[in-house]
Parts: sequence; C-alpha cells; structure tokens
Amino acid sequence: MSLPPVEPLKPLLKSSTMVMRELDTWKTESLRDQLFAVESELWKDKGGSPFYHWYKRVATGETAVRADIGDDRIAQGRLIAWNVKKPFEAVNINYRSLDTCRLLPVNCADFRLQLYTMEEVWKRLESAAETRGDVSFKTWLDITLILMMYEILLLRNFHDFGGADVPIIIAQWSSEQMDIACNYWVELSKGNWSEEETSQKFDLVYRALLQDPEVGYVPPFVILYSANSKCRARAIFTEPENRPPGSLTRDFPSSCNSPNCTETSGCGSFDLDKCVSLAPGSPLVRKSVWTKSVRCNYWPCKVQEPRLKPGETVSTEKSKFLRCTKCRDVLYCSRLCQKVDWNHHKLVCEPIPTMSK
Repeated sequence: MSLPPVEPLKPLLKSSTMVMRELDTWKTESLRDQLFAVESELWKDKGGSPFYHWYKRVATGETAVRADIGDDRIAQGRLIAWNVKKPFEAVNINYRSLDTCRLLPVNCADFRLQLYTMEEVWKRLESAAETRGDVSFKTWLDITLILMMYEILLLRNFHDFGGADVPIIIAQWSSEQMDIACNYWVELSKGNWSEEETSQKFDLVYRALLQDPEVGYVPPFVILYSANSKCRARAIFTEPENRPPGSLTRDFPSSCNSPNCTETSGCGSFDLDKCVSLAPGSPLVRKSVWTKSVRCNYWPCKVQEPRLKPGETVSTEKSKFLRCTKCRDVLYCSRLCQKVDWNHHKLVCEPIPTMSK
C-alpha cells in the first residue's frame, strides 16, 4: 500500500533571504505613461505600432473581441474597450475585470512592482551597469520594465481586486531552466510533490508569496524574469481563471516595438506563450479574500451580486442591475451611478455593431 504524498512545509516570506525592492504606484504610473509617450513619438509617421493595431482590432468596432460576461448578464460584451477616435493612451483604454466584470480604465488601475532576487544578484546587476558605463542601473531597470510594460498592463488590468501588487522574481536562468521551474511549481500545485527542487531560495520566496498570510494579498500571477538577456520573462498564474482570455493573447504582439527592428515576432522581453497556470483550487495557494462577483461599473460603488452557480439562470426581476442602453457593455445598480460614471464611461461607450447585436 503506497502512502499519500506529503505536503511540504508552507514557507514564510520573512524567512526568505531574498531582497525585495519595490516600485511604488507613482513610479509605475510614470513608466506606463512613458511607454505611451514613446509609442506615440516613435510611430507617429509610420501608421502606428503593432500594439496600436492590436488594440484597434480587439477593442473597437466590429472586430472587437466579445464574450458573454458575468453569467451572460452582459451578452457579447467587449473584453477590452477603446474608442479609436480617442488618443492611444491609458486613460482611454478599458479592460474587463475577470473578478467583477466591470470595464475599468487602465490609468485608474494603480499597482506596485515588487522585485525579488538575492543580494548578490542586485550587486551584480549594479556592477554590470557601472562597467558598461552607457546607462546607470536605475535607467537600465526603467528600460527593462518599460520593455515588459505592455504585457504587465495586459496581465494586471484584467483584475479589479488583488492585482495592485505585482511580484517579479528575478533569476539568472536560461530558458530551459525557466521551463523546469515553471513545470516544477505546476506539478507541485497538483499535489505531485517532487523530491527534486529548483533553486531553494527562489522556490521558497515563490511559495511564500502564495501561502504566507503576512503577505496580505494573493497575487493573481507572479512574473518570472531572468537577467539572462537571451531568456524572455513569463508569468505563472495562481488559478487558470486568472489568465487573460486566449482570444486576446494568441496574437498579442511579441516584437520589441522598435520601428527599426526587422524581426516581426519573438524579439520582445516577454513570452506570453510560455505562461503557465497552477492547478485550480491548489493547497499551494491561500484562498483569496476576494470572491468572483458582478459589480456596478461605477468604481467607488460596492453594490454587487454573486456569480451564478452551475444550472442557475439570471432573473431580471431579482437583479438590481441595468445595462447601458448605448453600448450594452456595462452594468449599473442605479441611474445615479450611471450618471456619475459617465465622464469615464463616455470615453469608450459606442453603439454595438449591427452584426454583433
């Protein structure tokens, strides 16, 4: 008779020897705004970047990617919304949150970046910047994060709650080593406790982020980044349902976004195809305090309704929500909330195309 696998001890973040450096919301906002400003300047005479055209296709008009949202309460709602008549800027782009079904503007979704690595790696990166002498370590870090910012925004903005802290674990691994680490954590989440370990320090800090109550939040994803220039970053989602819809990510641009680059794909800093998800309901992940719901689209409003259980149907008599009659993309609990939200919502509100009605 074989014994069941033994669950490993749950590590605490305070026991980790890794050093965390945090970029506060004002800094990430600055990097985000620099991204859109540089985008506009570099591509202004070239008809728009690959990212501009991707957003134009998936977020506007008849080509917008749509799905039935919130137990079909929002039939064929846009997953990302943008009015192409408005500038390509964070304030004008809205994402559909996976947890509350609301359309929320990118510029309102603040977040911090928490970078974890060993002290010797921080020193090595700082020393390398000094040796090169072309840019400071601070500038190198800013450039590195800006090059990943489109992907970070894609991952972060699908979450209304729980996405305000984005952990990034910095290793110095090859692509093959990154694959091994991701596969290890996925198998660990399924209960396949392996005797083999990835680098223990990286393993412990990763599991502490998911299991230690002192962390205060359960990240919907953790970004794994390698300082190895030949290796691209990827994300590990803590639940399969935290992944952005495949209808959006399957053709998300993977270029470096330079107008002078001759490569059409595969030269970016982030590899969405390499992202993985842990097993659903895994004991490796603490239960989040945020439950899936359907919320009034006015951000400060807390009125919500629970998601339906399998087999249940929406009762319009019992539901307190009303849909926007123009775009039919959002729900409000009252006409007052709809009125005060109009300054935000009008930036993306547009009639639903005839073919999609």
